[in-house]
Amino acid sequence: MPGRRPYSVSRRRFIGGTFALAGALPFTPIASAAVAPGANAVGRVPAAGYRCLGTTEAAFVEAMVNALCPADALTPDGVTSGLAAFVDAHLSGEVDAGVHGQRELFRAGMAAADSSSRDRFGLSFHELAPSDARRFLRDVAAGDVDSEFPLACWSSDVVEPLLKQACFSGAVYERHGGRMFWKLFG
Repeated sequence: MPGRRPYSVSRRRFIGGTFALAGALPFTPIASAAVAPGANAVGRVPAAGYRCLGTTEAAFVEAMVNALCPADALTPDGVTSGLAAFVDAHLSGEVDAGVHGQRELFRAGMAAADSSSRDRFGLSFHELAPSDARRFLRDVAAGDVDSEFPLACWSSDVVEPLLKQACFSGAVYERHGGRMFWKLFG
């Protein structure tokens, strides 16, 4: 679109806006049915190392956090930084017990984004090259990805606040001397 500045999904911009963390979405938890041992609250068997995310979901989240937080001279990539683990812990209810609605909204957004990625690139999101993944996430955030699901709102109202919280919450920065993302601000 003429005269429109492209939305930047650089790590510096993303993390730079993290001091105003958004609150959790106002969803009422729904009682879950009994599930098989080893399965999470919705009956999915989690991917290795995760409590809540299934294999495809874990691959999506890992690709997303690595695209938004690539390794550089100051920090490791998003997975190594613990961002994917935080997302999983949050969505499992370990961080906030009232996240059932947010978990399902997050999953619906992942499914819609993955479908849009397949439509656009012929590949699932986690199969994209890092540059394509970053461009795709930038387009999602800018509302430039066609989908019946409101991906731009999902990006700004669900994903971004969750990742901002992940950048500065407990386990993510405790295991790195309490300084992983805070050191970016001196």
